[in-house]
Amino acid sequence: KLINDMRSAMLNQEFSLHYQPIVDRLTKRVVGAEALLRWQHPQKGYIPLHDFIPVAEESGLIREIGNWVIKEVADNIQRWTALGLPSLHISLNQSIAQYSLSECHTEWLDILKNKQIATNSITFEISENIFFEQKDKHLKSIEKLKRGGIQISLDGFGTGYSSLNYLKKYPIDVLKIDRSYIHTMLDDPANAILVETIIILANKLGIKVIATGVESEKQLALLSHQCRYVQGYYFSKPLPFNAFKRYMQTQK
Repeated sequence: KLINDMRSAMLNQEFSLHYQPIVDRLTKRVVGAEALLRWQHPQKGYIPLHDFIPVAEESGLIREIGNWVIKEVADNIQRWTALGLPSLHISLNQSIAQYSLSECHTEWLDILKNKQIATNSITFEISENIFFEQKDKHLKSIEKLKRGGIQISLDGFGTGYSSLNYLKKYPIDVLKIDRSYIHTMLDDPANAILVETIIILANKLGIKVIATGVESEKQLALLSHQCRYVQGYYFSKPLPFNAFKRYMQTQK
């Protein structure tokens, strides 16, 4: 039933993307956004990702859904450009299951090429889980994406089995500190020290840092000034296309 519903969702345009701004603390301007997939079912309402993505992965529908996400991002970038809005760097997540497809990078790069979207304006976010499986084809896909001009971001750093070795061994351009660290900095001095250490280390390695889940002025103030980029509800929740367009017009 869920597989059939997902197929219908593709046909009936039930999927959409919401965008959460990424802010440069130095210039106080929006420099990018993370694209987040949403599914609004006509009868069941909003369906969370964790309720359908695993089934999409098992059924193979994840390939079609993932390609739709990239096409939609490209179309939205074109629409923003046509409206005269400033150029933005867009980050998006693709399922680990998609990296198992031997030519996934070719499909993704071809979509951007056909839509005339500069690859250096796109970041692909990956989770640490991609390293656990130790599949060469995963890493080869990532390396080929990087050669094509795509940036790679390590999402949720600080959770699970985070290893500093990832930052040295793998081609990481951006590190996103997990929101759980940001949320507990005020009450847990040890977490505040860990966040500061991660920021300093990443900067020394030439890796851009984004603090995610920033929800208050106190959290923002506690972040080291070396953490230039921030994302969270303090600035904006994820917004559908038209609301994000208005947000950007206000910023402009």
